[in-house]
Amino acid sequence: VIRARELSEVQELGEGEFGLVYRAMWQGRRVVVKVPKMEQRNSSQQWNELRAFVDLHPHPNVLPLLGICTDFRAGSSSVCFVTDYIS
Repeated sequence: VIRARELSEVQELGEGEFGLVYRAMWQGRRVVVKVPKMEQRNSSQQWNELRAFVDLHPHPNVLPLLGICTDFRAGSSSVCFVTDYIS
């Protein structure tokens, strides 16, 4: 689990079908924080997506999951995914 306070230089990159995407620094490396749209997913669906994400690793077309963040946005119960940033 990655705590929000461990992330620095957080900048919003954009929004897509999945949700909001942010670029940040974590432990000296550039990462992406993906925040799923809550209105489309309940807690059970989020954990199922996380399980699918982990089961795909390693896969040449999927960035490795570095961790999850449960306190990225205040007042949100959303599980955010943290992956490597590829420029």
